Amino acid sequence: MGDIMRATMSSEIFKVVYCKEAFYHVKIEEKDKHKTAFKFNKKVYEWNNMVLSFKNSSQIFQKTMNKIFEYLPGRGVKHIWMIL
Repeated sequence: MGDIMRATMSSEIFKVVYCKEAFYHVKIEEKDKHKTAFKFNKKVYEWNNMVLSFKNSSQIFQKTMNKIFEYLPGRGVKHIWMIL
């Protein structure tokens, strides 16, 4: 958090994007969907999109955010819970 504060101290414009449900917009590759399988009422289901409770969800989401904003060097600080 200290790095974020230092990087934005001299900034005049801030934009905060609340990503509460953003995890649900990250698609799971077809080859990995079987890893998300669960059983309910004698049926097996698989997730199509990532959910917060997966072990690596935070890392995958951070990587996705970095890729989305990679063309803004020096113009923003990307953090898992906020984008400034």
